[in-house]
This record gives sequence, structure tokens and C-alpha cells, in this order.
Amino acid sequence: MPPDDVPPPLYASAVPYGPAYGTAPAPSGHAPGAPAPTVVRPSRPGPGGPYATVVVGLAVIVAAVLLAFQLAGTPLVDPASGAIWAVAAAVVGIGIIVAGLRGRSSGILSFFAVVALAGAAVTQPAYQLSQTPGVVDLSPSTVAQATAGYSLTGASGQLDLRALDTAGTLASDAAVPVDATMSSLKITVPKDVPVRVEADSVLSTVNFGSKSLSGITAKDSETYNADRAGSALVVRVHATMSSIEIQQER
Repeated sequence: MPPDDVPPPLYASAVPYGPAYGTAPAPSGHAPGAPAPTVVRPSRPGPGGPYATVVVGLAVIVAAVLLAFQLAGTPLVDPASGAIWAVAAAVVGIGIIVAGLRGRSSGILSFFAVVALAGAAVTQPAYQLSQTPGVVDLSPSTVAQATAGYSLTGASGQLDLRALDTAGTLASDAAVPVDATMSSLKITVPKDVPVRVEADSVLSTVNFGSKSLSGITAKDSETYNADRAGSALVVRVHATMSSIEIQQER
């Protein structure tokens, strides 16, 4: 036995109550201090060479059939609209959808779809440039005829508004819309009616006599016969890759 005169210890031994403050217990099966495992998601495989070949082949066959009808003189689609390329792009698009349903990515099919859509975008201007420009001679005799508007594509000629001198005083402004694409047009305005020409151009040139409007995109206007009575005949010209000349009746 210990002697009776031995004093007890000043402090009792610390009793562990759990992990220190701010320290979370390590998850089961994971060593403390080690990085958490990274979950790697498997990438989807491409459509496969044979499948992509079949889809592109079908697109080519459909486009070739449409082109054959066009060359035979009985086009099933508008040759100037890029519809043949658009149909080919649609076939490739269906192939991409089917590949997705099979759990595969589009792969090389996306490239062919972009090529087909780009072909559709450039077909119309290329087709129009390949055609012989049509000659137009437009001469409305009434304001109602003129306000019906004009749309020209790949054309060359004139819009003669001089006959509107006999239309009398206009009670309100009358708009004459003129939309010209890849065309060359001369517009002659009357001398006895107030006329305002409002033009906006895209890669075009619009000449108002001594003043010229040109550039990638531009807008301008010119007023003629401001001293005449009545409201104005408003000629609204939208020109795209065109040359427009405005001249006044002598």
C-alpha cells in the first residue's frame, strides 16, 4: 500500500471526448489526408465509319436525284433557293439524331452538316450571278400601280414614274417600295409631284444626281420638287449588291 502521507495528483488525466474541434472523421474506406477519388465519365463513341458512310451516301443520292430532275427541266425545288443543299443537310441531320438515339455522338457527321448548310447559303447568289440579267421596263400609270411595289433580282432596266405627273395632288404620302438584289436600275421621278427618295444599301451604290451613296451598309435620302403642292411620293429603295441611279424628269 502507498504511504498515507503521499498527496493526490494536482490534475486528473484528460479523458478523450472524440476528434479535435474542426476535424471531421475520415469517411469509411478513405484514408485521412488523401484526395477524393475522381469520377471519370466515359466519352460517347462516334457514329462509326460504316454508319457515317451510309448517312452521307443517302444525302448525296437524294441531292443527285433532285439535281437530275432540275437538269431534265422539271425541277422539284427552286434551283435558286439552295433547297438541294438544304435537303442534303436535313438527311445528315436525321442521321445525327439517329446516332444520338443509339447513344453515339455526331462525330464527322457534324462537319458534313455544316458543309451542306454553307452550300445552301451561297447557292442563291451564285445561281443569280450565273444567269443572264433580265431586262425590265416598268412604267406605272397610276399611283395605285406604283404603290404595289417592285422586287427585282438579277435584273437590269428602268422604273419610269413620269406618268404620275397626271395623278393630281396627293392627299397623303404614297410609298413606292423598290427592292433590288444584284440588279442595275434607273429610276426616273416625276417633275410635278413632290418626291422623296429614301434609300438604304448593302454593298450597293445609289446615285442621287450629284450625290452618291455607297459602302457596306448606308442610308440616305433626297427630296425633289419640294415646291409642288400636295403630299409626297415616297420612293423607298432597298438595294443589295446593286447599282441604282435616281434621275429627275426634264
